[in-house]
This record gives sequence, C-alpha cells and structure tokens, in this order.
Amino acid sequence: MKKKLLITCSKLITSSALAELESKFRVVKADCLLTKGSLKDLMANVDIVVIGGEEVYTLEVLKAANPGLKAIFIGIQGETSFTEDALAFLSSENLFATGGGVKQVARTTFREIVNISLGKPATNGKEDEVGELSKFSVSVIGAGNIGTSLIGMLRGKCRQLSYFNRQPKDDLAGPDIHFVPDIITAFDADIVTLHLKLVEETFGMVRLAHLKKIHDNGWLINNARADLVDPEDLLEYLEQGGRALFDVFYPGAKWSVKRDSALLQIVSASNFIFTNHTAAFSEETIQEYSRGLIDVIHKIEASSKTK
Repeated sequence: MKKKLLITCSKLITSSALAELESKFRVVKADCLLTKGSLKDLMANVDIVVIGGEEVYTLEVLKAANPGLKAIFIGIQGETSFTEDALAFLSSENLFATGGGVKQVARTTFREIVNISLGKPATNGKEDEVGELSKFSVSVIGAGNIGTSLIGMLRGKCRQLSYFNRQPKDDLAGPDIHFVPDIITAFDADIVTLHLKLVEETFGMVRLAHLKKIHDNGWLINNARADLVDPEDLLEYLEQGGRALFDVFYPGAKWSVKRDSALLQIVSASNFIFTNHTAAFSEETIQEYSRGLIDVIHKIEASSKTK
C-alpha cells in the first residue's frame, strides 16, 4: 500500500512534480491556512507532510500521524511551523526543507528599494537603475539567507547601508556596511526592510516606537511575514504619514475583531501598498521549490531502503 503524503501548499509545486508524487504516494491536498482541528484530522495516518508555512503543528497534531513522520517545508524555515514540543518530538532528522526563494525575495526587495529611490511604481523596476540609491540610507533587519543576499545587492550603492542581527557577521564586515546591535536604532533610516523569521519572540515585535524612527518620507518594506509588525501600530504609523510596502499580508484567522478592523483600514490607506507574496509565487521560485522537494523525496526513499 502506498504511503500517505499530505500537501498544504500545492500552488507552490509544479504540475510535473505533483504528478511524480501522485505516482508514488496517496496524495492529499489541503489549504495552508488550517485550524488546529482540521489539521489534526488531515494528519491521521500521514507518513510525509509537505508544509506551506502558515499552519502551526502542535504535539497533539503530530501524534495523529504515523510513527516516523517526515516533514518537508517548502522554502528554508521549516522549524518555524512547529511548537517547541512538537519540534522536539519530530526530531531534526525527520525535518527537511526544499530551499529556494532566497534570491528571488532578495531581488524583489532590491527592485522595490530601487523603484522607491527613483520615485517609480514600487512593483515595476529594473535592477540596473540604481543611481538614485546613493541619496538613501537603507537598513536591513535580519541578516539570514535573504537579508545577507539583499545586503550584497545593495553594497556600495547606498548613502548608508546598515543591518541588525543578533550577532555581527564576518561576511558583512567592511567600512561600507554598518552593524547595528539595537533593533530600534536600526530603524533610523530612509528605507527599512524586514527579513526576520516569524517565531514566538518576533510575532508582533515591530511596534510604533520602531516605526517612528524611520525618516520622514521614508518606507517600511516587509517581504518576510506580515505578523512581524503589530497591525494596530502599523495603522497608527500610516495615519501619521508613514509609508509601507508589504509583499505579504496578515492571516485573518489569528486576529481579533479589533485587529480585523485595523487591517481593513490598513488596506484602504493610500500610503500602504501590498502584493500577495509575489516573490514566493514567482515561476522561478516554484521551480526551485519543486526541484528541492523531489530531491528530498529521493533522499527519504533512499534512506528507507537502507534500513
């Protein structure tokens, strides 16, 4: 009997990759915005789960699956979809990531910064048009894979280039890049771009005190996760004349009525621009995800044959 494979992100996988999976497994597809109850039901007797990134897996949910469950995260941040006890139960040897999307998200952010500097529409730009960047200070919040890639694209092009991270990185050393150890101080720039993981300690961590440090006529860019920014504080920032560009938005299921009201006002604000995670859904990124997914499946199959 074929093993059961649950996919919560089929839109991020090519048709050819899906066809290969369906030839090997009993494939079940579901939406990534799942409640705890529906996710637990879907996880019954699952051998492999392919995770889209918005759902949260608790220990109770994982115990509904078959022993030896393998979890494959589309992208690079698999551990962020699990509670701490669920992650320990799963164990690192059963958690995989497809990779991909890093360069595309960094490239999208770079184009947005360039477009802002040129006074052009934020979602339409060319990478070779960078002359006006020399007038702007840019601060990158989070120097992980995407943040580091973006800093490399911006290096030598801005009036000042800074980054915040828990620790300075050796590969980002140099007189043209400034490490800022205090996150509020790091928001003191013309353009601030977020590239942090969404975990419990970063959920809603960007507050009005951070946003008010952004220079007048400046921009907040968020191509990571919307939930990094408290929505009520974002709304107040916008009402005070601040400007923001998000390539992500807040999952509605997590918010109270009060916050839902704030989200409606954010969307209607003329100084707020958002797109639906276009970098993650680009053709190039989906191809990368799919190749990575099939590679991981092959590794799992090879490992099972040696046992």
